[in-house]
Amino acid sequence: MTTQQIPHPIAPSLTEEQAYALDVARALAAAGVPVFVAPPDPGRKIGYRLPSAWQQTRADPAVVDAWAPGYALCAVMGLGLDLLDVDLYKGGDLAPLDGQIPTAYAVATTPSGGVHSFIRPLGVHSLDDTLPGVDVKSGDAEGEGRGFAFIAPTVRTSKVTGQPEPYRWIQPPDLARLAAVQRGERIDESGTALRALIGQVRSSVGQPAADGTPYIGPPFAALPAEQQQQLSRYVAAAVDGIRAELVASADWAPSQTDAQGRGWEKLQADAAWRLGKFARAEWSPLTLDVAREAFCEAAPVDESWGFDDVEQKWRAQAWRGDPAPIPDLRPASERDAEGWARLGFDIDQIAASRATGEAGTPGEADAPAEGGSRTPVNVSNPALATEWLRLEVGREGTPLAGLFARGGYLSHAPAIGQDGYQPLTTRTHDEDGPVQVRRVDAPTLAAQVQGRYAPFRYDVRTKADKPAMFPGEAATSIVKAIDLAPNLRELVGVTHTPMVRADGTVLDQPGYDDATGLLFLPASGLVVPPVPSAPTLDQVSAAAALVLQMIGEFPFLTDHDRANYLAGLLSPLLRAVVPPPYKMIAIGAPERGSGKSLLAELLRIVHGGVLRSETPASEEEFSKQITAILDTTAAPIVEFDNVSGVLRSSVLAGLLTASLWSDRRLGKSEQIVRRNDRTWVITGNNLELGGDLVRRTLWVTIDPATPNPERRVGFAIPDLRAWTRERRGQLLHALLVMIRAWVIAGRPVPDRASTDDYGTWLQVVNGILQHAGIAGTAGHLGAERQKEGSDDEEWGTFLAAAERVFGSSEWAARDLLGRVATYEMPGQPLDASRISLDELPGPLAEKVPAANPAAAARVLGKWLRNREGRWADRRAVRSRLDAHTKAKVWRVEQASRAEVAGSAGSYGSPTTPTSDFALYLGGKGGLDLPPFPALPATPLGGPQEATA
Repeated sequence: MTTQQIPHPIAPSLTEEQAYALDVARALAAAGVPVFVAPPDPGRKIGYRLPSAWQQTRADPAVVDAWAPGYALCAVMGLGLDLLDVDLYKGGDLAPLDGQIPTAYAVATTPSGGVHSFIRPLGVHSLDDTLPGVDVKSGDAEGEGRGFAFIAPTVRTSKVTGQPEPYRWIQPPDLARLAAVQRGERIDESGTALRALIGQVRSSVGQPAADGTPYIGPPFAALPAEQQQQLSRYVAAAVDGIRAELVASADWAPSQTDAQGRGWEKLQADAAWRLGKFARAEWSPLTLDVAREAFCEAAPVDESWGFDDVEQKWRAQAWRGDPAPIPDLRPASERDAEGWARLGFDIDQIAASRATGEAGTPGEADAPAEGGSRTPVNVSNPALATEWLRLEVGREGTPLAGLFARGGYLSHAPAIGQDGYQPLTTRTHDEDGPVQVRRVDAPTLAAQVQGRYAPFRYDVRTKADKPAMFPGEAATSIVKAIDLAPNLRELVGVTHTPMVRADGTVLDQPGYDDATGLLFLPASGLVVPPVPSAPTLDQVSAAAALVLQMIGEFPFLTDHDRANYLAGLLSPLLRAVVPPPYKMIAIGAPERGSGKSLLAELLRIVHGGVLRSETPASEEEFSKQITAILDTTAAPIVEFDNVSGVLRSSVLAGLLTASLWSDRRLGKSEQIVRRNDRTWVITGNNLELGGDLVRRTLWVTIDPATPNPERRVGFAIPDLRAWTRERRGQLLHALLVMIRAWVIAGRPVPDRASTDDYGTWLQVVNGILQHAGIAGTAGHLGAERQKEGSDDEEWGTFLAAAERVFGSSEWAARDLLGRVATYEMPGQPLDASRISLDELPGPLAEKVPAANPAAAARVLGKWLRNREGRWADRRAVRSRLDAHTKAKVWRVEQASRAEVAGSAGSYGSPTTPTSDFALYLGGKGGLDLPPFPALPATPLGGPQEATA
């Protein structure tokens, strides 16, 4: 947007777009349309304070001079013009008018992507929801029933993006034609059908539902496989978004609200209501059980709002209202085109004139030739330049095709060495991987347009075109409302290698993949041979042999250790087949120089990786690094090298069970949510883990069984790094052949060995390894190096003490604290009915003596809630709400040895994990894997057929 200075009685300067909009408002007032100014008022629902008796406003152009930036400008309907307000994001539809759409004498876009169509006065009162997503603002000659319309340059918060956006004229008022109608020189009966419809709606008992027609189609299980996959992806994204909102609200201050004015309790109510609507819809793959677990897992709790309150909120809201209507799954550009067509506009004509200036000014075809090979863009009218950019950004085949939507922001993916790639750390040995994902702000977008196109404007004084700077306001408008750009594709992630889609086919064509939402950006020089659609037995054997050759000289302690490593090698190619989370890979050895860092480096060579040469020293630093890695890098392998001492991190432990990561962006107040689809790797000598990390790790141990292992010589592959780099394409081909052969064989998997978040992932990995004839089982107990962490030992000691004192009786937190001996007589044995400070876990032993009784009870209560149901030494605590005291009481529960060991070969009904719902939205029956289209059951050894 230009920065031309324009005098104004209140504001020192206006943009050209604002000045133009004020001129239009004055012209409307001069033509008899009343206009008024409303000052900002954040305390009111609409954000502005309307003047008293605004319905009686008289048409006066001088009123417009009172407008200033931040104020609203409004036009009263019923005199001169009426308004047809169509909310496209609500599915606004004029189809019931049977093509008899009233003639538009002016058209504007709204901040929420809707359309304001100004029509001849109907002489009726205003009526909301005249049609689904359609309001009519009208009024009679006496001023009764009048409505008003916000007009440019008013700015309001978009109901779609939550960002402030202006109203904009895309078809300025045709006052001459309107005046001719009002004088009777021209007949316009185009509003007859709408006037009749308003009468019918008023006379009916109810009005049409604004949220769409109830679904009457077949249930999810009976839908075609392709539509099942589309709906699964749609619902998974919706559920992940709802959960992210809940997780983000955990850090809110008591009075904090979101952009819609919702506090944390209202946010929880809305979340339960939305999840319930999805789960109760016949077309939806989401079940009520999975929806409930999604809600209860993500909803934050504290001392005053516990798990029982969350459950109550779910029960109160999940069954409210009708089930959700089935979504429109067509591409955004197609939906956008139909929305405009419903209003009588041709989207192709709009696109063709998107860079055309005012009437009489040249369009793109007449642009000057100074831009050389760059496409000319007319920026004479900033509003139309904005419309051009809205349609151009992200469009395939254009210089802006490399821009994508990611997490609500405009993004691009620069490769290492390209403009925009910025290392995240300054440490010499750290790496960020071959590609990053960077946000694009408005100045960067404007600069991209300026460098890739040839903007020009029409100079009224010289009557000629001249080069111009692309309007910054146009770029800002797009960056703040990227969901309104119909050709901007959603970026789920970036892959540097081919990988397998959910349906079992191979994504091997560089560029954006519509089926997965992934951008395939192969490294320069990477050539992966075509993967046969039905690999033969010989091809699978050769593939397995090549993979095993790469790691054949590493002294794995057991075949299961090697299988755990291969799980890490396969997982980056399976991200669409079996979504995250995945266990961490811990590569350890008893001696330095054993080759653990090289083994981890091979993962990064094959797939591309992020390397951090130091482990974060604090939880805060861990959180910052994880956020930066997930937000900015794209490589699937993330390695923390040379871990020393005991690695204990609740942040890392939480990450390993989450498909989504939510945190504040470094240096910003905004909350970001990123998909955690990485394979996390650590290396170290004599690794030791603490807390929940033990159960969330696959151990890979190598032992050369010789002193000074770094002095070993005589390897069959002398330079394994160079060998792997040279054969990277062949190794990826081999892994893909193993996976594809498993798919064609019907995806055979062994029995599920656990019901935790990782059960399905381990089933898939072990199915692939077994089908390829590779010995060892990923996740086997024989490869575990730790059964429990030091935190578990403390927890077990505490449970044993509580059981000694209370037995199987119930107790409250304050009861237990009353039995703690804060002072013990030296040399005197402790009374068995007392609990020693040494028997309290470290954090509690430090806090309890210094805290007052009430505060200490709250600390203990919160600590117990976070560990309820966690077993140690066959003990756990369970709670219930005491009906009299309204407080929780606890008891120690013992498990039999048979329960601890588990029943061999029998796992009962698997508990559905809630950390990644795309995996479980396979149908109302609760499948363990996403729905796949039927594939031909070609046996191994059949004819080879290369995919295109």
